[in-house]
Formats: sequence, structure tokens, C-alpha cells
Amino acid sequence: MAAFVVALSLWALLEVVSGGGGNFLAPAANSSKVLPERHVDAVETLRLQASAHLVEGACSRAFGSEYRVVRDDACTRHQDLPGCRADGVNMACRYCGRSRSGQGATYPACPSTVVNLPLYHLARNSSWQGMGVFMEAKIGEPAEDAQYVTLLLDSGSSVLGVIGRATEGLPGALPQCSVGEFHSYFGRSRCAIGAYDLNESKSRELWPLPGSRYCSLVANVSEDLQICMVQMCYAGGCDPELGSGFTAIAVRDTLSLGPYSSTVPVNAIINMTGPFQEPPSSGIMCLSTKRLNCGNSADLESCYPGAMEELLTSQGFENRLGFCLGRPPVPNGSDAASSYIQYGKPGILSLGGSDLRFLNGSMLYTNITGDGFFSLALKGVGVNGVLASDNATAFRATIVDTGNQYGLTLPSSELVKLSEVADSRD
Repeated sequence: MAAFVVALSLWALLEVVSGGGGNFLAPAANSSKVLPERHVDAVETLRLQASAHLVEGACSRAFGSEYRVVRDDACTRHQDLPGCRADGVNMACRYCGRSRSGQGATYPACPSTVVNLPLYHLARNSSWQGMGVFMEAKIGEPAEDAQYVTLLLDSGSSVLGVIGRATEGLPGALPQCSVGEFHSYFGRSRCAIGAYDLNESKSRELWPLPGSRYCSLVANVSEDLQICMVQMCYAGGCDPELGSGFTAIAVRDTLSLGPYSSTVPVNAIINMTGPFQEPPSSGIMCLSTKRLNCGNSADLESCYPGAMEELLTSQGFENRLGFCLGRPPVPNGSDAASSYIQYGKPGILSLGGSDLRFLNGSMLYTNITGDGFFSLALKGVGVNGVLASDNATAFRATIVDTGNQYGLTLPSSELVKLSEVADSRD
């Protein structure tokens, strides 16, 4: 889902208010019909059995950017090593990272390994059509008040945007899933899991502020208050007939992925155009470089890291990710299991790089050619070892886009050639 940022008029914006309790938004006049509250028990469907399929040990924990806890079997042989039994129970769990002040001990540097989290990729048995790659996350502090969301992972754009329940009832917004709906062929395509409500967060703050180089769109809330907005338009633009997009209030809040947390830019979506929201996700986590995240695209100094990059760097990870696609786990003996969903092991999102245990062979690399996008020079396509086209001119710049649910999108002329070769191999 390749995207670009534009500064347009706020003709479709929800009414923004500055309530005395710190509220920033209220439903617009045409959204007075609010859908009934639904219990989000579908969350458990995603969590069931997921941890059993991860390869990380129980020691993998984060404590900010200063140190982590990892498994070190040396502690079982030499129990007097600094940092062993870091969790107070397991001798093999050991502190790593920088020195802890006041302890008088220097802990070993954390290993340059990756940390794995569950990743889900839904597909329909009937058509084999993908429904996006998405993951779990939480936004807000303290932990007991953090809001659960599911995020489509999109390497073709640059921001973290999340939809709140206050937008339900507006065109394009989805109600919350129940378990029954999540396991229904038709229901799952019409509901979402999780939401981020700006008014319910105790840790959010407005960012950037109007007048900042990072802010490109300002809205007047009252005579005394202005806020910075973000408007994203995806392929086809913000015309609902041709493309999709959203308008959001720009804030910073705490993002948590597994045990790792950091304060990052968040876009609290209050309006959408076109088919933006992909069920069952309640938002989008964009992964492209900060070159696409600018207050002014002509001013490199106005560009800032996106949410995923900030979280990775704040925790001492390399700014790299690895994907190993999977399926949602089978519900725990539940009658809710559906013949329309391909169940199996969840996939893996590797923070900090690729987990070599999932590779059959060695990792290969190619140069990135785009400015902001993960673009590469596609040399050719084929089927079963037969080259269908090597027309590099037709391919132009090819974007690696995890938000593209169809897998591979080609120019129509090259798609015809590929289809002809595939038909000839039947």
C-alpha cells in the first residue's frame, strides 16, 4: 500500500473539540448513530497457542534501552557470573547490555540476535486471496490501561495510524469483532479487532505542535487552540472512487510490541476515505524510511523516524525486520472454528533482522533504488524456472510492499506474458 502525504482542506474532518476533560474529538453531526458496543473476545483467538510457536526462550525481556534479559547457558555452569538469575527464578536468565549504575558489575553486551513476535496472515480457502499481514500491539501507559490494537504491516508507507471506536458509524469504519464474526467468512470481512481512542489514553501528548517544521497541516480547534493534523493518501489519491486514505490527529504515545516499549509518533484516525481499513486490523504500522515522513518533503530536516524505527533504535536493535508468514492458531477446542479460514502456526516477525533458523540457505541482498520506498530493480519474472519476461523497462521501479494483499502486481502487458507461460506449463 504505497502512500504519499498531502496537505488538503479539512472538508471531511470530524468536528474537533477541546473538552475540559482533555478530549480532542467528538463524533460529527452525521455520525450520531453509534454502533452498539461489542465484546472484543476475538482477541483470545489470536493469542491461543501463539506463544508455543515462538522460538524465543522465556528469558527474552526488555528493560528500556539500557539492558535486556536473555538466555545464557553459561550461567548454569558458572552461577557466580554477573547478572545470572535475572528473573529471580531461572539461573540461565542473564542481564545484558550496559552497566547498571550502583551495582558495581559490568554485564556482557547483548547478543546481536533478533527477537521474534507472532505475525498473522489471513487467507480465504475459497479464493486464496490474502487479507494482509498483521500483528498485535498495545498503545498507552500504564500497562493496565494500554489499548489493544491489531496493525496491518505496510512497508509501502510511513506512519502508524490507528482507528478508534469513536469513528464507528462513519463511512469505511468497521465495528468490533466478536468471536463468531471473526470466524465467519462474511462477518470477518466486516469487523476489526481492537481500537485506539485518543480520549482514553493517559499518556498521549500532542506532537508535533503547530509551527514545528514537522507539522504540515494545522486545524483550529478554538480561538486559543490549534493542533497538528496528518492526512495520508494511498495509491489513487484521497478520491474515494480511486484511492483511499485517512485524516488523523498527530500525537505521541507509548507503543508496546511484546515486551518492548517506546514513545513514538501515532496518528489517531478520525476520518477515512475509500477502502482504507483492511479487516480484521484496526490500524496500520508503516515501515518505510523517514524520507516519507516529513513535514515538508522538500526539507530533509523536517523528516522524522516512524513508529517502528523509533521502537527498534530505542531498544538497541538494528533497524531491520524479518518476516516469516503463518496462519492463526486453531481455537482451543472451540465450535467457532470455520472451514473458511486456513488455520495453522502463526508466523514470525523478527525484530532487528532475519532469524537464520528460518532460512534454508544463505541470505541474498540487492540494492535499494528508491528514495524512501523499498524499491529495487526487477530484472525479470517467470514460472517454474521458465522466464516469462525480462522487460526491465516495463517493470520500472518495483516497490517491496507488504501491504499489497495480492502478492505481486505487474504491468498488464507483463502479466499477460506470465499468464501465458503458466498456462503452457499446465
